[in-house]
Amino acid sequence: MTKPTQREKFLISLLENPKGISLANPAIKLVSGDVFYSHCLNTYVSNAEMEGLDIARRKNSIQGVNRKYTNYWLQDQKQAKRAVQLINHRRMKRGLENLTSCITEKLISQFPVSIREVA
Repeated sequence: MTKPTQREKFLISLLENPKGISLANPAIKLVSGDVFYSHCLNTYVSNAEMEGLDIARRKNSIQGVNRKYTNYWLQDQKQAKRAVQLINHRRMKRGLENLTSCITEKLISQFPVSIREVA
């Protein structure tokens, strides 16, 4: 069995962290025990957006440090479902089955039904 790609780990990290991910914490431990690590998060965001995923972002700064970073997250269940589709596509290419419906439901249910619920 082949290991998940970095792109797959990126998508999983978005699903497992509904409040967002950023370079303020460049090593994100996943539930599976894998770690998603990136110094070029914007590249993963751009690639996912080219595959039809809409990723929200907000610029932040670390208190007491003259450093800015961008926080990225999925806004709603529609985007979470799209992320699951992209993960399952990658899993299929690696010869694995799709994420189970139980796992999929758990990941998606963390997000608001629609963007309007966030506002």
